[in-house]
Amino acid sequence: PSSRPCRCIDRQPLAASPNPSPVPVVHYVVVRADLPHGVQVAQTAHAVGDSCERRHPQGTIVVALAVPDETTLHKIAQALGAQSQTYALVVENEGPYAGQAMAIGVLPTTDRAAVRRAVSALPLVR
Repeated sequence: PSSRPCRCIDRQPLAASPNPSPVPVVHYVVVRADLPHGVQVAQTAHAVGDSCERRHPQGTIVVALAVPDETTLHKIAQALGAQSQTYALVVENEGPYAGQAMAIGVLPTTDRAAVRRAVSALPLVR
């Protein structure tokens, strides 16, 4: 068996950027509940990364919500658009889920009310 050298990287923790607002920043993520758990986790990570413009400020709250299927995910995307919310719809480009919408990451916001109008009926991810 061949061995490959392992390269370890010493990563220092980055300081979180301060939140100048007394209102917390909330980062909403919506993922399909009909996906296997590992796929849900991976797609949630994609949605968070795709919907961030910069590092989260200190004290950011992340809310992970579930929808039953792809059709409902598209409906939530439309509802977010109707509320003028900026979001990233993650669409898988390969494998068994190629072409399917998998998750949504909403641009972190202090305007929770606007996002809630689109997602208030959704349960938390379990």
